[in-house]
Amino acid sequence: MSLIDVNFLSIEAYSDHPEVYAVAGILTSVYFDDRPRKRNPNLVARDARKLVASLALRNSDLFRFTTKTSHFSAQNRKQVWMTNRVLKLFNTAVRLGWIHLVQDAVPPYASKMSKGGLAAVYCRSKAFKDLIVEVDINEIVPDPDRLRVELRDTEGKQVELSNEVINMHFNKVTTKILEDHYNFLIDSDVRYGDGRAVEKTKLFFIRKYKGDFDSGGRIYGGLQNKPKTERLGLTIAGSKVGSLDISQLHPMLILRLVHGVEKERLGMLTEGLDDAYVMPDYKELPRGVHKKIINALFNASSEDSAVRALMSTHWWYDDETGKLKVEIYKGKKRRKGQCVFLESPKKSAIKYVESFKRHHPMYGEAIGRGLGVALQAIDGTLIERVIEVANGFKVPVIPVHDEFIVREGDRQFIEMALERVFRDWIGEKGKFGTLGAKWTNSAGEEEMVRIDLSIEVQ
Repeated sequence: MSLIDVNFLSIEAYSDHPEVYAVAGILTSVYFDDRPRKRNPNLVARDARKLVASLALRNSDLFRFTTKTSHFSAQNRKQVWMTNRVLKLFNTAVRLGWIHLVQDAVPPYASKMSKGGLAAVYCRSKAFKDLIVEVDINEIVPDPDRLRVELRDTEGKQVELSNEVINMHFNKVTTKILEDHYNFLIDSDVRYGDGRAVEKTKLFFIRKYKGDFDSGGRIYGGLQNKPKTERLGLTIAGSKVGSLDISQLHPMLILRLVHGVEKERLGMLTEGLDDAYVMPDYKELPRGVHKKIINALFNASSEDSAVRALMSTHWWYDDETGKLKVEIYKGKKRRKGQCVFLESPKKSAIKYVESFKRHHPMYGEAIGRGLGVALQAIDGTLIERVIEVANGFKVPVIPVHDEFIVREGDRQFIEMALERVFRDWIGEKGKFGTLGAKWTNSAGEEEMVRIDLSIEVQ
């Protein structure tokens, strides 16, 4: 593994396993050795168990972690794991030789790869792993203090929520739905294709907002980072799974909510087009590239920022999986693959936007309006309500943004649940025409689905 690809250690787990208790006890004892008095010993011990369990849960020994104190909260609030107490426990683990520094952090002023610099790379040591040999992933659970609703500011930093905000009605509703969902999935015996139980932390879903509670709001869980082929290899209660993907969710919402229509009106340049991500002038680019950059047009706060995003978009095929990868880079981060627009990037990006407007004029007014986060709030509630319906009918469902993973025998149920929730949530603009989706079975065979929205089923 390249050090560039090493991901961050998340303090996301907890365990009551005796070995975790014992290791956390050693860590806590050393932590207090050079302190004149023991403050909050119970909280220190609890955070030590979270750190130990999170380290034990990792598949890779390597991880990134920042020890820059400005990144940590001085408070001891439960909902934010990045506290000074966690930082001190981490540094104590380093002193004990449980964690080794592999590569120093690169500060922003010295970095040629990222505008914000790079966090240091660390490695779990053999000494640490020898202390947790009996810990099974089934005995590691999600951090019990972690909230089901997360808010980050416009710069991406987590906001500490007041009790008043936590207890707002819509947050309490989300919390109840996602807690019920987690408990049901735990009882549903979700396994990988090789028979291993899926980590409980990956069945823990959170609704994440950005800026305010009207923006963002998508639901995230650990399985979303797994390739679709691996997700389709899952079993639930011993049954094979399939997935139902909503087709072109955000373009479809723009057409319905802005124009009140089901699909683009056909004209001279749109004849035969029923896909927002088809660009006749750029047939040499894969559809996945178009999808990424067209969604960037909707997400951008201005047309100028949309053009800049297109200028820094790269694409390539993964060496291991062969899957298409598309990335919109920021700052000076090292680029992979090839730039979408190699020659005269700005001029070419502007030309692409003009071409999109010509071929898809009904989406023109959505470009550079920052609609992405608002659309995510809509689809986040849509997914949350489908989960609620599934909970009520005791049907296990694993959401991955606009995809639902269910047992193959539950296909009819998930189509019905999506139809009913969509009609209810979108209102009158969701009660005509059809809703496009794609069903993929466990063998990877795909089938296009049209869900009728015009007839209400009692």
